[in-house]
Amino acid sequence: MALHVLSCLFGCVFALSFLVTTLVSLPYRRLDQVESLLAFKNEFLLSCNNSVTDSWTRDAISFDGVLFDEDTGGVTELKLRGACLSGTLDANSSLFRLQEIKYLDLSFNDFSSSLPAEFGRLTDLEYLDLHQNGFTGELPSSVNNLGLANTTILTKLYFLDLSNNRLQGKVPE
Repeated sequence: MALHVLSCLFGCVFALSFLVTTLVSLPYRRLDQVESLLAFKNEFLLSCNNSVTDSWTRDAISFDGVLFDEDTGGVTELKLRGACLSGTLDANSSLFRLQEIKYLDLSFNDFSSSLPAEFGRLTDLEYLDLHQNGFTGELPSSVNNLGLANTTILTKLYFLDLSNNRLQGKVPE
C-alpha cells in the first residue's frame, strides 16, 4: 500500500513538474502584438491553401514565422517569405504597429501597391527583405535615406533587398 501511495505521489510530482516546465517555456506574447498580427493577416487575400499564417489564431500557442521577445512580448521577427499574401500593403497597415521588429522578410508575396514610407517608422529593423513583391512607384524618402551614415531613420539596418519590384528612384549605396 505504501509503495502504491509513493508511486502515485511520484507520478503527481512528475506531472506537475512537466506542467510547470511547459508553462514557463511558453513564449510571452503581448495581446496588442497578437491583435496586430491577426489584423495584418486579415488585410490580405491568401492566394494559396497552405500559408504560414494559417496557424495564427487568437488562442494559438505558437505563431509560425513569428518570434516574440521573451521579456517584452513584442514581435521581433516576422518571416513571411512566400506566405501567399496578396493585396495592397497600406500606410495604415497593422504591420507598422510592430515597433520592436528587427527581422522582417516579406519576400515572394504579391503586394500590388507602392512601398509605404512607414517602413521608416520601424526603427529597430536590422534586416528587411521585400524582394519579388510587385511594389510599384517611387521609393519613399525614408528608404532613399537608408544608406546615409548620418540618418536617424533605420540606423540599425544592415540588410535591405528591394530587388525584382517595379520601383523607381535611386537607392543609395
